[in-house]
Amino acid sequence: MSEIIEFNDNYLVFNLNWRELAGFGSEKKEIQEYAREINAVSYVRYQKKTTFCGFLNSQIPKGIKAVYSAAIVVAEKCGSGDAVLISNLGDGQYSLIAIRDGLPVPGLDIIGNGIDVSDVAREFISEGGERGITLFGDASEFFPDTSEFSFEDIALDPKDKIGLMSPIKADLGRWFLIGVLVLTIVGGYIGYGKWQQAQHRKMLQAQKIDPVKQYIQNTNRLLEKDLTAAPIFILNEYLKNLGRVPLIKATWMFQKGECLGDNCVLTWKRGVGTFDDFLRSIGVKKMAELEYAPDGSWIHQTIPITPPGPLAHGIHYTDLPTAAVFKTHMGSIFQEFTGVKIRAEIHKHTAFGQVPGTAIPPNVPGGSVEKGTWLLSGNYGLFASVLTELEPNMSTGLLQVELSRNNRLTFTLEGNYYVRK
Repeated sequence: MSEIIEFNDNYLVFNLNWRELAGFGSEKKEIQEYAREINAVSYVRYQKKTTFCGFLNSQIPKGIKAVYSAAIVVAEKCGSGDAVLISNLGDGQYSLIAIRDGLPVPGLDIIGNGIDVSDVAREFISEGGERGITLFGDASEFFPDTSEFSFEDIALDPKDKIGLMSPIKADLGRWFLIGVLVLTIVGGYIGYGKWQQAQHRKMLQAQKIDPVKQYIQNTNRLLEKDLTAAPIFILNEYLKNLGRVPLIKATWMFQKGECLGDNCVLTWKRGVGTFDDFLRSIGVKKMAELEYAPDGSWIHQTIPITPPGPLAHGIHYTDLPTAAVFKTHMGSIFQEFTGVKIRAEIHKHTAFGQVPGTAIPPNVPGGSVEKGTWLLSGNYGLFASVLTELEPNMSTGLLQVELSRNNRLTFTLEGNYYVRK
């Protein structure tokens, strides 16, 4: 069902029924016959290489003078390219608008819950092959690399008629209906073809999805992003690189290292050596990886980290331990760490994996998932042995290595853990 939503005094309509005009006979009659077929009361016409019309089969509320198609607003932004917009409409509802060759894709101007909308978007993107598809919107929880876009920022000129909905004019007869239906069947592959129609049917069915299934899909997707083999690979790379770092290079003293994601940044404090002295000690080819202090007192050295081999997939939520089992087992190991003067903390866990705008269903098989944080800190000489004790349900974040006042290296490692309730 179409929805009209206000954004800063602009009224936009979502979920229109898009059709490509066949261009046979009178365009006005073709529009009227399409409108009669789906009981539409207003429409919008949009033309680039071909002509598309979006139909609205509900009345525009009284008092609203101008309503614009959200899909055409997006198409105007995209020019002649391909794009996907996912926009958070609130109350757990998201809009998906797909654009191909600068025109709305029939069947893909839709509204649904976040999981189903993002699944349809991914399928559209995969169908595009090597075509460049721009992702934008305000739903980064589904596509983190999305370019920011919000309908709140759109300023429509009342004089601009592009995208403006118009009422369907008087009926001019039904003789054209048979011709339109024949063209629809024969020309389906060029406009609102079988694939687009299948996507629309899929979306309508998906809106009835079981909330438990929704939660499980979302939880597993989020776990796969965080619980991969990557942290262990990367930590081993950190260890390998940091383990080779001498405390002094050309009279520059190592101060600290911070590792996160795909690199480590080391900070060196100047003794009596120059930048040239330090550069010669590491090799001229790595000059681009250095940042110099304005007053010459320190150098930041970036060491890129590349995890070796393919990354493993994350674990399924049912493979997670229960909170009681994890806290008993890992809690005991953390207690043993304190015996060698390592600070070891497991912090409180809270609800995880809920679909935005919805509550966690109470009847998740095996129990819903919760997320907490942990921290380890101590003598860097023990870091390698500590690393081997981490469990598969624990992800790693920031690693810091510092030189203490008594010239001893210490480490602090933070991360998340996931358990079943």
